[in-house]
Amino acid sequence: MRQWIEGLIVSSVALLIPIKAVIITVGIVVFADLFTGILAAIKRKEKITSAGLSRTVAKMAVYQTVIITGYLIQVNLIANMLPLVNIVGIVTGK
Repeated sequence: MRQWIEGLIVSSVALLIPIKAVIITVGIVVFADLFTGILAAIKRKEKITSAGLSRTVAKMAVYQTVIITGYLIQVNLIANMLPLVNIVGIVTGK
């Protein structure tokens, strides 16, 4: 069972290597958004809550899932005819 799980993890990582840069870039943009939002809240003397911070976690999960899904569609369904990962990365990282 352990070998099966390790194989699944290694296969998943190997599958995502081509889109590593997009995943990291979108992650950095989301954390920059979080940082600037915190700075703006401090400047406006607003209370920073865990509910507000949890939106960043949800945003990160959704964006990364969309990027991975876009990559799988690009590679498996449209045979790299359209750079879907790049388009998704641009739209989610705005």
